[in-house]
Amino acid sequence: MRGHRLSIVREPDLARDLQQRERFPLLFVDVSAAPERAALATLARDAQGGAVVALVGDEPGNLGVAVSAGATDWLALSASREMLESRIALLERAAEHQADTACLREQLGTAERERARLDDDLHTLLAASPDPIAVHRDGRILYANPGAAQSFGFSSAESMIGSDIFDLIHPDDHKTVRARVAHVLRTGEPAPLREERYLRRDGAVLVGEAYSFRIQFGHEPAVITVGRDLTEPRQLQTQLLHSERLAKIGSMTAAIAHELKNPLTYVICNLASLCRKLPSLADTLPSEVLHGLEDRVDAALEGVERLRAIAQDLSQFARMRDEELALVDLGHMLEGVLRMAAPDLHGVVVHTSVLELPKVLGSEVRLAQVFLNLLGNASYAVHESPREPRTIWVRGKTDDAGFAVLEVSDTGDGIPQAALAQIFEPFYTTKAAGSGTGLGLSVARTIVTRLGGEICAESELGVGSTFRVRLPPAPPA
Repeated sequence: MRGHRLSIVREPDLARDLQQRERFPLLFVDVSAAPERAALATLARDAQGGAVVALVGDEPGNLGVAVSAGATDWLALSASREMLESRIALLERAAEHQADTACLREQLGTAERERARLDDDLHTLLAASPDPIAVHRDGRILYANPGAAQSFGFSSAESMIGSDIFDLIHPDDHKTVRARVAHVLRTGEPAPLREERYLRRDGAVLVGEAYSFRIQFGHEPAVITVGRDLTEPRQLQTQLLHSERLAKIGSMTAAIAHELKNPLTYVICNLASLCRKLPSLADTLPSEVLHGLEDRVDAALEGVERLRAIAQDLSQFARMRDEELALVDLGHMLEGVLRMAAPDLHGVVVHTSVLELPKVLGSEVRLAQVFLNLLGNASYAVHESPREPRTIWVRGKTDDAGFAVLEVSDTGDGIPQAALAQIFEPFYTTKAAGSGTGLGLSVARTIVTRLGGEICAESELGVGSTFRVRLPPAPPA
């Protein structure tokens, strides 16, 4: 019939088994008898893609049985052959439509699974990127990756959601960034790479470049910004420039020190000779004139000696030559430093608390240079601050690891956090113009680190600053 092969099965169980093997597209079940009624539901459930047609008689309730059992269609047992063929044609068309629908549904399901897999891969890619990435709308962060949280000092990417993105941008760049975001949303064109300044949660300034474009996020337009932190490369570039400057200054200072050596030597010799001969003029010059000459010659000698010391310092800064190391008594060294720094500490209350310290292997002259610099900076800080009393603490102790720890604290105005990370860099200074070269702390760090130690600073605005030097103890032998 209509090109179909016809199989007739009397037993319901055999019909179910045959359907599982052959998978007939049409199954006709006579529900006029009780056993077939019971088997109809099972066949409808296990039709394996075939359409189940209930053949109903004139008995009441047969049609209801067909509907409740899940039959696809029904046909009266008394239907003519013409009607049967027409119904089969309709069922074939419905089966084809159902197959097409199922195929389309499968394709849509496959596409949806591929899209979900792509979304998962994209999310994994964003999460794995070390560069900061954020999605924002109306100035609020909707998504951020772990790279953004790490760059801006957040505990997690989730804690950034809802934050104002302009809190992370330097105020001087707000206008430019707002214009870029508005252009992206209005035109759909991406904003090209641009260098901008950002702010961490702790107030530190970051330098980076960002690229922004428009996306659909939550079915609404948003902007995704991909950044790159350039702070470290810029710092390396700055350090390279500083190194070049130091190299040039080193060459210049070495030449200056060499050129000053001979003139200073014969000036000192001549002044010393003059000092020895002045007493022989006592018979020819009034005493007040003689004493005046002696004072002037002594002052000239002192000035020349200072010039020679400056030349020596320049030479040592230009080339930190290896020096013979010896055991240094840090307590004795600090006593001498405090005596030398006394003129700079006029009007300052100095508290000292130096406990027993281990001896270290180093240069007492170099370590004295470090602490003279720290005391000079502390004195400058307290004198620049209007707060009273002007107080400096000098502390020394031994930590649990046996290292000598020395601290110089002051009650100055403090150092901004943004500057605290740069104060040990060459030529960086927070002092007023003409008050410092920015080399003192850099040289101090060089001296301390060459001895295997470390130097760090802590500061709070309006409270003061503490510089801490940690030095390893000398070996037992």
